[in-house]
Amino acid sequence: MASDKLSEKDIAIDGLNKLRVGALIQLIAGFIGLSLAIFVSIIVSRVLGFTPGFGIPWLLGRGVLRTVLSLVQHITRFMVIALGILIATAVLSFIAIFGYFIPGASRLASWKPRFSSSVTLMEIGYLGGLPLLVIASVILVIGVLAVSRGLVVGSLIIYLLGVVLMVLGFLGLLFLLINLYSEFGYTLLLVSCILLIARLILLLFSRTLLIGSLLNVVAWVLIYVGLEESTKKQE
Repeated sequence: MASDKLSEKDIAIDGLNKLRVGALIQLIAGFIGLSLAIFVSIIVSRVLGFTPGFGIPWLLGRGVLRTVLSLVQHITRFMVIALGILIATAVLSFIAIFGYFIPGASRLASWKPRFSSSVTLMEIGYLGGLPLLVIASVILVIGVLAVSRGLVVGSLIIYLLGVVLMVLGFLGLLFLLINLYSEFGYTLLLVSCILLIARLILLLFSRTLLIGSLLNVVAWVLIYVGLEESTKKQE
């Protein structure tokens, strides 16, 4: 009987350790996403002419043709850099979720069955959603560079599909954090849920990427700390 309890304890600790590594990777991805948001803010402010010596008024002074060519060059560079950052973030998130979060939650589900619904939602949502978002981003850039309306519209449709699936995965993550809070009692895990929901609302209804990205980073810091404390408590 004692060995069974020890076995259950080991399973729980293993699951929590996997979740903690996944949270750390997501935190790194969050910092990269924050850098993208800062980069977008800088580029947009420059193109709109808010930065002295650059922007639309400066470009118009160079002539219409040179203005258009220069603007296209800047937009192209911006999209290539943004795509690279976006792909790096998506790859890290993919590794965190499928390499650590889902396996970790699965271990916890074998310890306490109530974690199983979180695993199912994350598998369905993230497995379909993340690849679709990456594909949509690549198609969008190709469509813009090739001036293809069909590719742009197609990428947006794929993107919307990916977003719907990602919301399912996101719900699974929230359920996981709520269950962890119920099990271990660390308020940080519950606060992180609120921050992640606030971030989602900002992404859906606000044009400001910077605040949402910052909330995401803070949320994953809290998740990591909460998981670390939960692991210590279980040990």
